Amino acid sequence: MLLNFSVGLHSQPKVAIIEVDTLSKILVREFKVDSIHQAAEVYLKNEFSRRLEALKLEIARLDKICFTPSSYENYQQKLKQEHGDLVAFEKVITDSLPVMRKGLLAHFEEIIRSEIQVFITENRCDVVASTRNLLFFEPEIDRTEEFYIRLTSRPRRAEFEKIINEYVALLNALMKN
Repeated sequence: MLLNFSVGLHSQPKVAIIEVDTLSKILVREFKVDSIHQAAEVYLKNEFSRRLEALKLEIARLDKICFTPSSYENYQQKLKQEHGDLVAFEKVITDSLPVMRKGLLAHFEEIIRSEIQVFITENRCDVVASTRNLLFFEPEIDRTEEFYIRLTSRPRRAEFEKIINEYVALLNALMKN
């Protein structure tokens, strides 16, 4: 999951984005983004590249297991004759990006909805801290505890809910494309 909570007059605010991968490990990356939409695009592009590289490695691993050096070379020649080269293969994968993108966005939305329900219902900073699936960082805030207190205060809840609703609406719009 990723969200951009940096708003203001900065042309390119520095935003810390926290995402949850398939193993539920927390990966922290910093992007210079101007909007939630741009943040989502950056993440999806990186996620696609990572999956493509993983797929290439898996294919290479299986090839080494299943083929001797000579048969592997013959296999590569046959593959090139049938499919051109790896560029052509990558194009096939790239063409499937819209479908994968739709699935990722649906996954994001599901996580967001469940985490928001916990956050809004409990309204306790320790609940947010313990889930570690929904975190926002503003550049000027150094101490995480202080940030949780600010975010869970009542005036911030309305602002938080407004941003979440806008984000979910954005996800729905992207999924229709």
